[in-house]
Amino acid sequence: MWERLPALGPEVASRKGRVVVSACLSLLFLPAAASLVQKVVPLAQHGFAWGPDRRFAYQCRTDDNYRRAATETAFLAEPGSRPGPIYVFGNPIYYRLAGRDQAIALHGWSLELYLPEQWVRLREQLAEARPPYIFVATDTRDLIPARSPETTRFLEQNYEVLRKSDEGVWYVPVEP
Repeated sequence: MWERLPALGPEVASRKGRVVVSACLSLLFLPAAASLVQKVVPLAQHGFAWGPDRRFAYQCRTDDNYRRAATETAFLAEPGSRPGPIYVFGNPIYYRLAGRDQAIALHGWSLELYLPEQWVRLREQLAEARPPYIFVATDTRDLIPARSPETTRFLEQNYEVLRKSDEGVWYVPVEP
């Protein structure tokens, strides 16, 4: 492109013209550069995320979902928590930060795309696995009864509320 500038005319081909074109091109790429700097500076401040602690600190700083999910799942690491895989109607990051596996094959992410038969399989798998904890994220709370009242009924009949927060509701199985 630099070599083709003279073809645009003597004003552009001059030193002043090239400086103006260079400045305009720099401004064009400024948003991308600023975005890169916003990510690289915190990464450098956290030791380039070398090691689990630094990586987690970086993730919390750059994505608030990590911090909220870590806070929300902290009780699962306490000595009195029930063992076993959990189920999350929401962001799968909860599994990783809880250090727990997913209780059933169907994931609880993108529920708005579930077909009616997937809701049936979801209930069947939850009934069979009976996870010790089920989390319903706030942003999925209204979607579940709208798409599958039967799933809501399943939760109400087989689980009870353990705790609530702005992030969602944790359920535990009803003791017989």
